[in-house]
Amino acid sequence: MATAAETQPQLVTQSGPRVMLVTRHFWPHASGQHETAAAAMRLARFWADGGMAVEVVTPKYESSWPSQFVWGSVIVHRLAVAPRSEWSNSRYVRLLGQWLNQQSERLDAIVGDQMREDVPAIASVASVSENESNAANVRPTRRYAICGGVGHDGDLAWCQRARAGTRTMKAITRLDQIITTSSATDRALMAQGIADKQLHRMTVPLVRHRAVSTARRNAARKALALANSDMGTTSQSRVLLWCGSMEGRPGIESGIGRIVGSARLLLARYPDMRLWLIGDGPLRDWAHTELRAEGVRSLVAMPGSFPDMTDVMDSVDGVIATDAAQIRDLLWDVMRRAIPLIAPDDVAFKSAWSFCENAQMADCIAWYSATQPKSLRKAVRAVWDDLPTSQQLATGLADYLYRTMPATECFEQWRLLLGCKT
Repeated sequence: MATAAETQPQLVTQSGPRVMLVTRHFWPHASGQHETAAAAMRLARFWADGGMAVEVVTPKYESSWPSQFVWGSVIVHRLAVAPRSEWSNSRYVRLLGQWLNQQSERLDAIVGDQMREDVPAIASVASVSENESNAANVRPTRRYAICGGVGHDGDLAWCQRARAGTRTMKAITRLDQIITTSSATDRALMAQGIADKQLHRMTVPLVRHRAVSTARRNAARKALALANSDMGTTSQSRVLLWCGSMEGRPGIESGIGRIVGSARLLLARYPDMRLWLIGDGPLRDWAHTELRAEGVRSLVAMPGSFPDMTDVMDSVDGVIATDAAQIRDLLWDVMRRAIPLIAPDDVAFKSAWSFCENAQMADCIAWYSATQPKSLRKAVRAVWDDLPTSQQLATGLADYLYRTMPATECFEQWRLLLGCKT
């Protein structure tokens, strides 16, 4: 029988800054369906790959989940069962604040992946200025929160509608800095009274894309077909992917509803098209029933979620985006992989695109109106009828993004921002 020492995860020694990422969602086995979890995992891996000593603190979503585990070189702490009510949320935030204060002496920085419920806990950790008046051997821990998301999914929108939003807005004034990703977010925070010097703009880390060879694509598709027969393809098949949370109201008001509403006409026009719907949610059964009624269920794969989307992304020929939540991770992953993207021409996606100084790069994306199903089908046809040209445009966009937002430059920004204790 293994001893207690043998069953405990072994901490990985790194020479870089010691960083604690605070997140409500860190699920290695379900990141394919949850944008926030996928974004948190990508950020933690990005830091760790660069040499930082990264730890994550997150709640348990089942009492049977282990309290600690190692994911690569990242140490993950599951502090307590995830809150399910206003009272239990306050209790969790209070417990998180106490735990972070106990850990702060060995940390260089504490970073909240969202500007939401956990910000007051991060703000409760003694600040740099507070520690300057203490003993000389007390080393300050910097405190940050990332204000991300856009539109209805944005952290600022959450602060305006959530009961804990007012408390969060008060707490961010005590942080060392707030990390943003767009000028629109900067302006909105300054309108709320946040000082400009407290804001720090950070680019999205993008690595250079690598073209997927025919052999690699065939191998990825074969592996997926063995895992789920619905994902079987032929050599002539072209795969269109939608990945997200199947929630909302049935019909074009929801992301999955837009895809289901156009599936029959698209698959009738392109017999070699295969539609993959990745994710789970309350509308899954509804989508399954509608596709069966339309007679196209055999051409649509609904395999659930994937812990690693590499094989899926290497297999597809195009991706449809529908929801603002997909901007947190999926949008950037698709563009950096040089996959043709079909996206809604709405405020959320346009604001996410505002970083681009070259207006012509917007032509590399097939835009559609979210309220007009015919517009969605027209955008898909624009990609599918001339796929080689669409792939060339996607490659040009990926190259442009790498030149303007290289991962090496982004990591250097993070390293300088988080710093090291001396």
